[in-house]
Amino acid sequence: MTFIQNFPLFTIILSLFCAVVSFALPRKAAKLVTHILLILSAAMSASVLLYNLTSESGYFVYLMGHHPAPIGNEISAGLIEPFFALLFEAVILLAIIGGASRIRTDIDEKRQGFFYIMVDLVHVALIALCYTNDIFTAFVFVEICTIASCAMLMIRKTGRALVAATRYMIFSLVGSGLFLFGVVLLYAITGQLLFPQIYEAVAALHESGEYRTPLTVSIGLMVSGLAIKSGLFPFHLWMPDTYSAGTSAASSILSGVVSKGYIFLLIKIMYRVIGLDVIRQTGIIDVLNKRAYEMQNLKRVEIQVPADKEAVIEEFNDALKEAVAETDEELMDRFFEGDDFTYAEMIKGMYTGVRELSLFPV
Repeated sequence: MTFIQNFPLFTIILSLFCAVVSFALPRKAAKLVTHILLILSAAMSASVLLYNLTSESGYFVYLMGHHPAPIGNEISAGLIEPFFALLFEAVILLAIIGGASRIRTDIDEKRQGFFYIMVDLVHVALIALCYTNDIFTAFVFVEICTIASCAMLMIRKTGRALVAATRYMIFSLVGSGLFLFGVVLLYAITGQLLFPQIYEAVAALHESGEYRTPLTVSIGLMVSGLAIKSGLFPFHLWMPDTYSAGTSAASSILSGVVSKGYIFLLIKIMYRVIGLDVIRQTGIIDVLNKRAYEMQNLKRVEIQVPADKEAVIEEFNDALKEAVAETDEELMDRFFEGDDFTYAEMIKGMYTGVRELSLFPV
């Protein structure tokens, strides 16, 4: 093991140390500590990136405490992890430098030091999300990032900022809860928390056909949770009013870095936990048209609806028809008469239901 392979862990420990020390420092000192932290962390991330670019494997795993799973924890770094860590650190540094004047005017002087402490915590959470190889550790730092981000919003201490912070906390906790439920269910199925071991267990389960439904539910919960937290469609409507309520530096960090950190974690889970082979082989059922598809050579190919899914498709299709019928009296009469709706009528009814908040696209 070379000295540079310790840099990811050094970055995380240094960020936590700076956040703790800054509590006892005055405003200007806390600001200086944050600037130095980000510069040093960016230098270490760049060093890890250059090291992997010049090494034969281009990837290494760091065993924390030098204990293997399941006792130990892991940090992994290839090319993508230090690159995104460096990118996040650069954006955060530019945000607090460019928004320095607004920090002085928008935030009370006594609270400015606290703002930089929250920046340190957001930084350590994002770096941990980049490097961690453990799914529960990822959840822990997701929560640290959520709390620190919420504090960055409400530190402005205006009515609009407090409302935005409350909205942010509600949606973030919903997303965190769904993600945690997915992690717990995945752990119950596989008995593993480290990415490589989960990957092997998921591949084996998918090949054998065991726990197919719980595995799908687990993936859906984790994807939905991170989608809500990152504001992916259709969970994006709460974000503009929320992010715009903070000071310019906070809004830049939240919209430019924090939400992207959650997306990066989602990509890592898709590649390193679930696996592209499993995703490619997972079929899609079109309930509206009663059709089934699967991916073959990166193309969607229609297949015969599995016999064990026909009853489920009929049940959901009838429920969808009933929901569409409730949007229009004429459609309701036809529904009770047993008439089928055309594709255009179903699309129009779903659009009306979503607009009137009687149908939800989840």
